[in-house]
Amino acid sequence: MNKISTLILFFLCLGNCFSQNKTTDDLIRIAEFHLKESVGENLFNDFEYNSHSYYRYKNKRGKNKWKKIERGKKIKNRLDKAEIRFDFGNVEFAKLEVPKTFNVVLDADLNIIKKINTKRIPDYILKNQPSNWLTPMELDSIVALQNLKPSEYPLKKEVRFNNKTEVYYWQIENTLYQEKCLGDYERLIIDPITGVILKRKEERYWVLHCN
Repeated sequence: MNKISTLILFFLCLGNCFSQNKTTDDLIRIAEFHLKESVGENLFNDFEYNSHSYYRYKNKRGKNKWKKIERGKKIKNRLDKAEIRFDFGNVEFAKLEVPKTFNVVLDADLNIIKKINTKRIPDYILKNQPSNWLTPMELDSIVALQNLKPSEYPLKKEVRFNNKTEVYYWQIENTLYQEKCLGDYERLIIDPITGVILKRKEERYWVLHCN
């Protein structure tokens, strides 16, 4: 965080944030500041506060309790942690089948605990640039060159996000055989930008508890 950002945050916190009279509006305002720092001014405008946000506090017995963050409320208890959620309503991002909610986690002093994870937002959206992903026609051309096995079923194509590696990929599923309790599938995993075939495999899937 640069010096200007630090000063802005200081003035945002001046008053209630450094006292015992923190309010839910303080939590939301500071969370918005950190989110804006992470994604930039333009992209921030596509985010909307999610009312399913909570803060953790210690009661008189020292036990941790969670309470929903409602705007305009005082936090009378000893704040320990806050998780403020925002929904990303960007038009391009809405086309992707991934969670649209992002969390900002603050400590008792309203410092951000960990960096906001924006890996789910493709670089071209973060940078407000035209998409550099494969077009549907380019993807079809690549798939056509792979000599997939004949099938009576249409190909299933979907963009997926690997939560472990935090990267997107195209999954092409060719159904070779299908019945009620099992199916044989040929799958391609394709880089959405370069078109490189990352993996090709055949698998049989069984449906659990199928009669």
